[in-house]
Amino acid sequence: MAETSATLTRFLGRFVAGLTGVVGVGWVAFRGRLFDPTGPIFNVLVVGVVASAIVALMRDRHVSHASAVAIGYSVFQLTLWQSRGPLYASSGIVIALGLIVVGWIFDQLTRYGWTVGKFLLLGPLVAGIFFAVAPMMSYHSLTSDNAIRTLLIYLYMGLVTGHGVGIGIEAAELIGRAVSRVGHEVPSK
Repeated sequence: MAETSATLTRFLGRFVAGLTGVVGVGWVAFRGRLFDPTGPIFNVLVVGVVASAIVALMRDRHVSHASAVAIGYSVFQLTLWQSRGPLYASSGIVIALGLIVVGWIFDQLTRYGWTVGKFLLLGPLVAGIFFAVAPMMSYHSLTSDNAIRTLLIYLYMGLVTGHGVGIGIEAAELIGRAVSRVGHEVPSK
């Protein structure tokens, strides 16, 4: 029971920290547009929630739970089939699979000894996912005149999302390590 409680506490700490990082970095980059559900920038917040959950679960080796979050996000995106079209709806599958891979990479970097700086890699990885799905998510408004601008906007949104999640989760892990070190030290007399 104590192990389950500790696992849940670690997950919640990482998840909240990742979400806080996304909101913080997203607010600096986009200000109030981050919270406008009608604009494309809102995807930073939505994907940030999913990425925070997936990376936090992958850090505790809960691959099945992370996969369930990814499937849930994909199904949610597929419900938008009628209103946004098939390409937009199926972009959730690409994002979810990409986030599973990103979560696995983040976990492997930590297991191989990287304690600081993983967010520097997480940003470009998530940016690559956003860049890949940009044509799918904006195919109604994509023209030859605005194609490069749209791709760059989605690339920037991915950088903000990845760096926010990475900074938040890294900070939570560093704080957790420091607290556990202090908790295990026995004062000398």
